[in-house]
Amino acid sequence: SKIVYAFERGTVACTLITRVLADPALRTHAFLDQAGSEYQTRAVRSVLIDQGLLPPRDELLARFELWLHDALAEISDPGERRTVTQYARWRHLRALRRNTMPSRSGQLSWRRIEITGIIELLAWVHARGGSLVSLAQADVDEWLAGGTRPFLHHFLTWAGRDGTTRRLTAPRPPSGGLNPQAMSDDERWRLFADVTSD
Repeated sequence: SKIVYAFERGTVACTLITRVLADPALRTHAFLDQAGSEYQTRAVRSVLIDQGLLPPRDELLARFELWLHDALAEISDPGERRTVTQYARWRHLRALRRNTMPSRSGQLSWRRIEITGIIELLAWVHARGGSLVSLAQADVDEWLAGGTRPFLHHFLTWAGRDGTTRRLTAPRPPSGGLNPQAMSDDERWRLFADVTSD
């Protein structure tokens, strides 16, 4: 019933599916990405994939890539934009694209938080007349002390190793709290038995 509702006459989905079926050149994810919102194109994309007219893709990853492109465009300095883009590709996109399973929202939310934090730091340092190259440890400490700030440890370590910045430090993100070494094999088997018996 959801599909029937999605393709009611006069809806964006109805108009879109009619166009796409009439013109095979439009049967691409890139076309659907710009043809409407994710909500408006979801049913069309789903039907096309189910019918083998469009290859499947990791939708959460695709939305993250679109978000990343727009977020990085906010960095006014071309050199700094290039640096953060390289970092995002190396640290985030490389790992996400290697996954054989579809992305989960939790995998992407902390990545958005980190990239947003980097962009905010750059805007803050520019407002003070500085730049990424001139960033000093005192600047990082002051920015981090200014409130709840995303962790910058990985970016600063990468940029320092790359020679883009001085060697700067920031607190490491806390671990997820799940340590597979923290319990014995017997304890793991007991927990596994409890779960499977339920």
